[in-house]
Amino acid sequence: MQLFKTLAACTLVVNALAACGGGDSSGADSVPKAAITADNAEQAASVVVKTSSGVQDLGDASSGLTGGVLPRSAVTGSIEVNVRTLSNLVIESAGNLEAVTIGPETEPCQVSGSITFIANIQNPNGEQVSPGDSVSLTANGCADGNSVVNGTITLVINRFSIGPSGIPLDFSASVTLAGFSIVEGSETSAINGDITISLASEDGITTTTGLSGDSISVSINGDTSSLFAFAFNTTVNDSNGAYTLSSNGTVDATELGGAVTFQTVVPFRGVGEAYPDTGEVLITGADNSLIRLVVIDSVNVRLDVDADGDGNFEGMINTTWAALDS
Repeated sequence: MQLFKTLAACTLVVNALAACGGGDSSGADSVPKAAITADNAEQAASVVVKTSSGVQDLGDASSGLTGGVLPRSAVTGSIEVNVRTLSNLVIESAGNLEAVTIGPETEPCQVSGSITFIANIQNPNGEQVSPGDSVSLTANGCADGNSVVNGTITLVINRFSIGPSGIPLDFSASVTLAGFSIVEGSETSAINGDITISLASEDGITTTTGLSGDSISVSINGDTSSLFAFAFNTTVNDSNGAYTLSSNGTVDATELGGAVTFQTVVPFRGVGEAYPDTGEVLITGADNSLIRLVVIDSVNVRLDVDADGDGNFEGMINTTWAALDS
């Protein structure tokens, strides 16, 4: 069913959120910081990793796409494919219409529930989407046999240009999620907030994505994490699968009892589906307590710990990407 597929596409676009940095930091400044200690350093690093993964997994929990601090080339691919799916939906819907509003149109979902679609077209006679075009999808107990979705996703085009063969591509859109949740088996994930997405490719081989926002909260089975002033930039080369990622932001997690900020100081680099094999990020807590996450290879990670905030790393923890992501 087209509308259900479009909802899936929209949620996959939102997947890309994960790693962070760059928006208005006023919300982050008001959140109490958690003190980093030798005892909770691995947990703090894990919160940053899992929050990033959790936002992406929300879009398609069964796919297990991982990104943000743990980028995978599949993430950028899914963004590109699904942004185009949404754009094509608007283009096809706008085709020969005189009206600028399409819908609301409600259709039943595959198993139960319904989904309502509304599109607003600024230039209904244009050949491609225009700034201000929007798509809104509201799910009401929409079940496909594997999951049940509720809530609203709205996507508004900020800019869009694409060549006749699909390149060059330059795209930006704002995505808002309100009361959005997915129930799959025993896991309930909920997300609220906003994201700005950008996507660009000059040659169809190297694709750069940017994801940012002021705040977004993710709750998985009641365990809530919030991201503030977040943004990340990822570049993927489709010819060899090589990727790079830089990110920064603030994450507030109930399990930490406060917030930590993170900032990439050496871009993460990797290939294909593997975890990054190089890179470094600083995670800062209360009173300048600090973790320096150093990537050893695509399996191993080292955490240097400065618990007293004096600028000297007095502790070291050897761990793995798998441990931080579990």
